[in-house]
Amino acid sequence: STEDEQTLFHLTGLDITQNFLALASHRINDQLSQQSSNSKHIKVDFVEGSAESIPFPENTFDSIVCNFGILHFFNPGLFLRESYRVLRPGGSVSFSA
Repeated sequence: STEDEQTLFHLTGLDITQNFLALASHRINDQLSQQSSNSKHIKVDFVEGSAESIPFPENTFDSIVCNFGILHFFNPGLFLRESYRVLRPGGSVSFSA
């Protein structure tokens, strides 16, 4: 079996700065290493890029979650438009402010 067949959850973290991606990667990897064997079925990628110009093709994600980020965007409307562009049909966008 391949790695993709064993992956139950594929998560992607996006941030405009490499420093925050490195911090997130370190924290997530620490948390996953302390979890049960189910954590082996979670794949997490970290991508440097802007939420106002998401570097993925249309219909890529099932859901998008943005916690406290929308307050810091120069143009929150671009984030929302980009989010809906990369969502698969029936997907959802969630954010907190």
